[in-house]
Amino acid sequence: AIELGKVSRFSCPAMLFSRGNALKTALQRVTSNSASEASRSDLDKICADSHDWDKRRDIMHHLSKCLSDMNETKRHSLYKALQVLDKLFEDGSRELMHEIPHGMHFELIQRLAILTRYQCPC
Repeated sequence: AIELGKVSRFSCPAMLFSRGNALKTALQRVTSNSASEASRSDLDKICADSHDWDKRRDIMHHLSKCLSDMNETKRHSLYKALQVLDKLFEDGSRELMHEIPHGMHFELIQRLAILTRYQCPC
């Protein structure tokens, strides 16, 4: 039973599914192939959300997928993911600086090393 005034995100199904919708939408807009320029408000939202562990994990998971896809048609997403990382390093949670070297989200250094050898067939 749920006590009045004490609602957790798990006590209401709508809250469970809406936890990261705004963040996921911002990430999709920023890293999509169709967007020509990332909006400042989306980047600010991503940086602000990076201070929450669960949202930071969602951000890094999304960026990991973008940086993993070497398909020629996804090169814009890859570039934009690098821009998001740059913005996170400037304005995001300082916890990322401790988590990334330990591989908590994904092996960022390894992915970047692979990208240095990547040649676009365009």
